[in-house]
Amino acid sequence: MGGWSMTLDRMVAKLALPAVLATLLVVPLTVWTYDRVYLPSQYPPGAKVFTLYWSGEKGITLQRVNGLNYWLPWFERLQEVKVREGDRVVLRLISTDVHHGFALPAFGITDVMVKPGDITTVDFVADKAGRFPLFCTIRCGPSHEDVEATLTVLPAEEGPR
Repeated sequence: MGGWSMTLDRMVAKLALPAVLATLLVVPLTVWTYDRVYLPSQYPPGAKVFTLYWSGEKGITLQRVNGLNYWLPWFERLQEVKVREGDRVVLRLISTDVHHGFALPAFGITDVMVKPGDITTVDFVADKAGRFPLFCTIRCGPSHEDVEATLTVLPAEEGPR
């Protein structure tokens, strides 16, 4: 019985480091694949897809917010999303803390509920050029007034490719 236990201990010891390394490589690779390969395949070809993380404290950011980094102070608030006139735009809205309400009135989008833990998708065609506010419509925290950004729709001939 002792010999079998020692063999098992040696096998576990030999597999521990490869298992940890595999985890450290596989998890980030899976997240990268999900973001770069799987997600774009879910939306119409050519659509401009943006994932916006919403926080009553941090405002709106393009940086992935999770339980590990939520309390860190270095999040860059989103100021502007740029698209070209005629682009199909998909906004993936993710709340990191509380319920938010999303509005982009210039395109007829008002009072879309953004629930914590859910991904809320808003899909529209940017059919007019200009600068348009997008913002939270529900009192969501101490920085509620800062949970806003601008959608800039450049004329078709000037827009980013």
